[in-house]
Amino acid sequence: MPAPNVLFIVADLFRAMCLEPGSDPVSTPILDALVASGVALANAASNYPVCSPHRAMMMSGQYPEANGVTHNVNSETAAWGVGLRPDAPSWAAVLRDAGYNTGYIGKWHLEAPVPADAVNGARPLADGRYWDAYSPPDRRHGFDFWYSSGCNDAHLTLHYWTSDAGRHERVNVAGWSASHETDVAVDFLARTAGPGSAVITFALAVPFNPPHQPFDQLPPGHDRSYAALSAAELLNRPNVDVHSDVGREAAATAPPY
Repeated sequence: MPAPNVLFIVADLFRAMCLEPGSDPVSTPILDALVASGVALANAASNYPVCSPHRAMMMSGQYPEANGVTHNVNSETAAWGVGLRPDAPSWAAVLRDAGYNTGYIGKWHLEAPVPADAVNGARPLADGRYWDAYSPPDRRHGFDFWYSSGCNDAHLTLHYWTSDAGRHERVNVAGWSASHETDVAVDFLARTAGPGSAVITFALAVPFNPPHQPFDQLPPGHDRSYAALSAAELLNRPNVDVHSDVGREAAATAPPY
């Protein structure tokens, strides 16, 4: 039996109930179809549900104190030594060594920024921190094909570094990031395992950044059918108090644009 291909898709922010039919006011027909044709791990839980630490654990199979990502990676935490360790193991390196053609397309957010990264993206923030970072070829943890940004939240004005690009050779793209990255992924699959291509077993990771703040950066023609819903209707879990400080903060960002 040939080795199975691997296509790993993850988005930055999903509520668990989006996979529970009837419990979420937001319609997710594509996710519903994936669940219907696959397996939904409804009781899975992350022991560190924060962007960089969770990504590092998924990549390395190690706890944060072992892989080096104990906080979200940015210029401030990089000064504390936070960042995916160069010698951290990864499932991509294991599969590459087993003969897989490996690829990574999208958000990485595991590389510790250096001062030369301060020019990238829509940041630094008002507090001076910057989050985006270039990952040198020897710090890509087993991925041969590379089309990635570090942490760029400008969803409609994108940039990426390709497999052989240097720090100052990024690709700038205008468009919706999830759509563009899907096109790149489809092209990777066509070249790797499509008709007329060599029979190559692949392992491709496609980590989308949206849905992620800022929520008003959406493509033309996006669905506005939720605009009439109140914050209480959108944040409908019984443990959410929309009148608390945290609830009011969530309510300010919940209504779609």
